Amino acid sequence: MALTRLIVVDFLYRIRRPYGNHGGGFTLVELVAVMVVASILASASFSRFFSTSQFDQIVARDGLLSVSNAAQLAADATSGVTLEVSQSSASTEFRAVVGSATRASRVIPTGDASVQIDAAAYGGTANACTAVTTPVSIAFDAATGIESSYEQGFQICLNNVASLCIAPSGFAYRGACVSNGS
Repeated sequence: MALTRLIVVDFLYRIRRPYGNHGGGFTLVELVAVMVVASILASASFSRFFSTSQFDQIVARDGLLSVSNAAQLAADATSGVTLEVSQSSASTEFRAVVGSATRASRVIPTGDASVQIDAAAYGGTANACTAVTTPVSIAFDAATGIESSYEQGFQICLNNVASLCIAPSGFAYRGACVSNGS
């Protein structure tokens, strides 16, 4: 009986301290397991940290906003101001034109952001994003804002998300055009 008790006590002691009195270090298997888990987590998070797609979209939106604001400011000082939108297979170009001279422009490469405009520009449903198939020209006027055919404003979408609105007053802002309830 004493021998059995001694074996059980020795067994329990070894379970608690499997490596004797060598201290509380980690085994090689534990270290490798931690390294594998850490590398999986790192590889999953690197794609989020180093992806530039959202940054490119924000830069494109802010560039369009600046061209729209340039057109609005030019319209306050002179007549004959238009905002022109044209698209090719490689890029979309936005230009603020005063008379025949370009006042400001922004070219967005197709890889940075996919640009769509309000379908109402083509006679479709307002506030629905559609690809630019033919050049679009929006006339600005200091007294009335943008041309009257855009009663709800002119919506510009980036990657099918309403990103910029040119209000009927000619003021450009980030976000979707807001319906006036009529």
